[in-house]
Amino acid sequence: MDAKCCSQCCCVLSASGVAFLILIGCMLKSEPLYIQDIEDTDKAADNCFAAAGIYAGFVIATSLYLVKIGSKSSRPTGSEAEAATLKERRMGNYGSSPQVHRGTMS
Repeated sequence: MDAKCCSQCCCVLSASGVAFLILIGCMLKSEPLYIQDIEDTDKAADNCFAAAGIYAGFVIATSLYLVKIGSKSSRPTGSEAEAATLKERRMGNYGSSPQVHRGTMS
């Protein structure tokens, strides 16, 4: 596995964690009777929102990393740039026939 795949996985799982924790926090604030065995529902809801904030931080961090590695791979540097230039020079006229000047012979 490469770093890009791992960061994409982390971003998706963290985003789903944010959504889930916000829903649980809202449920604890509005309808605490649906969730049993919690003594202090307000504190539990606040903890859910705090955890959602931490997960949102991971979403932002992994998204920034994906943008960073995406911008690096889109511009060739060093030997890649030189290879692209050489290929363009060599293959620039590929498939085109040379211009033949038709003139009158004297």
